[in-house]
Amino acid sequence: MAELPDLEVFAQILSRRFKGKTLKELEVKVIKKLNVTAAQLKAKLEGKKLSNVLRYGKTLHFHFGKEILQVHLMLRGELEAMHSDSELPKYTILAFHFFRG
Repeated sequence: MAELPDLEVFAQILSRRFKGKTLKELEVKVIKKLNVTAAQLKAKLEGKKLSNVLRYGKTLHFHFGKEILQVHLMLRGELEAMHSDSELPKYTILAFHFFRG
């Protein structure tokens, strides 16, 4: 599991790199990890601009206006920034596709 200082650094890097970008598509690869339907999640977040990423406890909060996506990396969770033409890793749960990177 990622330690709190690691999560703080992840939040800062994600915010610095993706803040202000609009989410074109949220690709849900493992539906059972969600506590809402994939359609509900996509409807709430797609087309919204990422305003900030913050650490709150052991979770990362992705702020899309009034909507907040809470992500817990669990025991072995990883975050990877990839190019749009790259193949997703085998165990991907969510993939964020932003306009212009």
